Amino acid sequence: MRILFLTILTLLSVYVHGQESFSVKINRDTVFLGNSFQLSYEIANIDGDFKAPDLSDLTIISGPNTSMSMSIMNGQSKKTSTYSYTILPELAGAINIDPATCITRDSVYSSSPISVIVVENPDGIIQEDNHNSFGFDGFFNMNPWGQQNGMEQKQKPAISSKRKMKRI
Repeated sequence: MRILFLTILTLLSVYVHGQESFSVKINRDTVFLGNSFQLSYEIANIDGDFKAPDLSDLTIISGPNTSMSMSIMNGQSKKTSTYSYTILPELAGAINIDPATCITRDSVYSSSPISVIVVENPDGIIQEDNHNSFGFDGFFNMNPWGQQNGMEQKQKPAISSKRKMKRI
C-alpha cells in the first residue's frame, strides 16, 4: 500500500506544471532617435502558435529571434519560449505596439500593449545596448593566468640598482 501511494505521488509530481504566462518586455521605454530598442515576448508553459503584432510600419533590424528552454526542478517542469525583435525607430514621437497573441487548442492568450517614446537626438547620442544579460563579460575577457584579454601583461618595474644591507 505504501509503495503504491509513493508511486502515484511520484507520477503526479512529474505532471505538475508551472503557471502559464505571456508577457512583453522592452529594454528601454525612451529611445533617442537613431538608436534601437529590443522588444521581447516571453511565453511560459503555453503550447501554442505565436502571432506577432503588425510591425510593418517599423524598421526591424533583427528578428524574430527565438530561444526556447525547458527545465524540470523538484518535479515541476517549466517551458519558456522567447521571441525578440530589435527595432530602429525612424521618427520621433510615441510608438504604440499592439498585443501579440498565442493561440492554443483551448484558448487564446494575449500580451499587453506597450509603448516606446522616441525623442529627437540633435547631439547624435548613441545609447549603449546591454548585450551582456547573463553577466559573462568578465569571464570571457580573462585568460587562465588572470590577465584581462590575455593581451595586456603588466611588466614588473626594472630595479635600477641593488642595495646591500648591513646589519648593525
